[in-house]
This record gives sequence, C-alpha cells and structure tokens, in this order.
Amino acid sequence: MKKILLLIILIISSQLTFAQMFEQNSGVTVSLNCVSVFDLNNAWICGDNGTVLRTSNGGVNWLNVTGSGIPVNITLNHIFAVTPSLVLAAGYNATNTWVWRTTNSGANWQQVFSQANGFINAVSIKNDSTGFMMGDPVGGRWSIWKTSNNGAVWDSAGLGLPQAGTEAGYSNCMTYAQTRIWFGTNNTRIYYSSNNGANWTVQNSSPETDVTAMWFDPNGNTTGYFGGNNIFKSTNYGVNWSGIGSLGSGLIVGMTGFPMWSGNVMYVRNASSSIYYGFGTGQWFIYYTAPAGSYNHIGVERNSGWPIVGYAVRSNGGITKFNVFVEGVNQTSGEVPEKFSLSQNYPNPFNPKTNFEFSITDYGLVKLSIYDAIGREIDVIIDKQLQPGTYIANWDASAYPSGIYYYKLQEETTQQSFFTETKKMVLIK
Repeated sequence: MKKILLLIILIISSQLTFAQMFEQNSGVTVSLNCVSVFDLNNAWICGDNGTVLRTSNGGVNWLNVTGSGIPVNITLNHIFAVTPSLVLAAGYNATNTWVWRTTNSGANWQQVFSQANGFINAVSIKNDSTGFMMGDPVGGRWSIWKTSNNGAVWDSAGLGLPQAGTEAGYSNCMTYAQTRIWFGTNNTRIYYSSNNGANWTVQNSSPETDVTAMWFDPNGNTTGYFGGNNIFKSTNYGVNWSGIGSLGSGLIVGMTGFPMWSGNVMYVRNASSSIYYGFGTGQWFIYYTAPAGSYNHIGVERNSGWPIVGYAVRSNGGITKFNVFVEGVNQTSGEVPEKFSLSQNYPNPFNPKTNFEFSITDYGLVKLSIYDAIGREIDVIIDKQLQPGTYIANWDASAYPSGIYYYKLQEETTQQSFFTETKKMVLIK
C-alpha cells in the first residue's frame, strides 16, 4: 500500500502542481452555468435570471453586471470573454434564444442575435476577430454561424449541416482550435470540421451516446477529450477515440485541459459537488469537493501563461477558484494579507533545500532572487505576475557551496507602488 501511495504522489508531482482551492463569494444564490477565464485577473460568469458576474482582480471581488440590456427573465447558459471588456453571452427563454454583446465590461449590452425555436450552445472567438457559434438544429439543420468582427454580426452562409433525426447538442460542448471545430450531440456522434465549418464529418462516439463536454488544445495539439458518462481520449484529432474511464456518476458538464500538458484533465458532473482530475491514462482522483451545490462548468484562463488560474461554478451560486503551477511556488491562502511581508526561510541553516514564505497585498510583478555573500544575483526563483495572497516557494542549493546567502523579495504592483525586503540565510554542507 505504501508503494502504491508513493507511486501516485510521484505521478502527480511529475505532472502539474496544484495550489489550494478557494471558495469565492459570488454575492448570488442562483445557478451559475458557465465561466470564461480570459487571463490571470479577468473572468466572466453567467447564470439564471440574466445573471452576469465579472472579476478584474482574480476573484478577490466579483462585480454583478446583471441588467443593462439583458432581461432578468433570461437563463444565460454560455459566456465567452473575447477580451477583458468585450464579452458575448447566450441565453434563452422558453423556445427562443438570443446572444448579447458588451464592449464596455458589462455597463451596456446589445442584442446581436436572436432565433425562434433555437438554443445557442456555445460561442468562441479567436484572436483575429473571427469566431464560430453553434446551436441546436432549427428547421432540420444545425444552427451554425460565423463572425469576422468579434461577434457584432453573425452569418450562416455556407455553413449548412443537416440534422440527423431529432439530435441536439449540449451547452458549452464545443471546441474551436485554430481552423478545427468539434461539437457533441445526444446521437452517438461528434461533428468535426477541419476548415472552419465549410465541410463536416461525423466522428463516432460509441459506446457513449451523449457527448456533453469536450476539450482540445486551442494551440492545435492533436490530443483531445470528450465526456458523457465517461471520458474518451483521442491522439489524432478525434479520428479514433478510446475510453479511459472516470470517477463519479451523472453526465459530465464541464471539462478542461492544460496547453503544454495535454495529458492533464479536469472535469465536473451535473450531479456532483466534486472536481475530478486525471492524467489521460485512466488514473482519476477527486481533487476537491465543494461545501454545497452541484458543479455546472469549469474553465481555465487562455492568455497569461503560468501560473494558470481556473474557476468552477455551481448550482447554488458557488464559485471555486484554483491555481495551477509548474514550479516550486504554491499559494497557501487567497485572503488578502494586511501587509507585504517576507518570513525567515526554514529550515535555517539548511542543506541543501529551504523554503520561503511571503505575502503580497496587491497584483503585481513579483521577483524572488538569491544573492551570494558579495551581493551577486545567482538565482531567480520567481519572476512573474502574482495575485494577492500568501505563498511558499523553495530553493535547492545543491549546486552551491556552504556559506552565507541572501534572498530578496520585490513587487511592483499595478498601482505603481514598489516593495522590497531582504533576509539572510546560511547553507551548511
């Protein structure tokens, strides 16, 4: 048993390192149905009663921008942040569906699309302003639309795709990666286009009838996943799929992977208050269980690099934030500290590894450096944007001789203030 546990720990540490999960205060109790995370600081969430929430500080605060153009009798099922301030939201009431657009961070919303007897499942816009929108079939054909101006105008010309039987799609179940598009159905099939929707082929999802969540690397990696009751993996753009199991029960309603680490997958189920994590090899773990509510969707940021920030949203207005790191620094608390601080390293003296705990009070560029006894910078442990909170970083001094060293923490904040603190430590070999 000890060998098995050690193997699991080694597998986890060789992939991605996760910091703690943090519950966020959304300020609402309605069902939250979709999250779109633009970067480290900016994310958008939509839900029932026309609810729209946004954060510009990594979830420290969520601003309710409901209204101002979106009626409160609308159920919003999908949202996509093109930029931190330009956002598209899709919703429905009875048998009608609409899409709204804001260019000023939710201060005002304009209706840019409507359809009777329709249901828009997902929207995605690329960096070149071109985008794609997919909805359930209307009049015997799938509702497929393109935009060339960030969603201001939509056109379906040349995008005809006939409906097979009574098939339909699922909210948020679409991936748009470069020129490739996939979306799932309740008909044992995935529709796939390699050329921006000009032509379509069918990929067989058997034995899974319902394809309710998908993820392919937006950078064009050949590896991707889909989920229904279980998880399936492809390494050739979906030409072939193989089952890799799963944990939990009920349909999977949200799935995300991590660019550069396409083997790592997180997903949520509509009947579960847990977030599941795996490596694409059939080994799955319950990574986190929320205090209440069922998860509806999960997403990670698209534009910041490392660390990656993600959120999962729930049926009771709950929001869970998580951070993903690939180096020796972990956030241990998401609460905003009272002051900037750097603690004494531990252990001290040390041989050859030691840890540094520090707190930052604002967003900014953080640098943690190591200096030798005569003041030369010999190593940089951290040099990146970090959010407010408390962190632990570590240093391995195996390559350095015994002696006195100094470590200095600096932060230049988004408010253009500057903090710095330096402490001494002793390496004894």
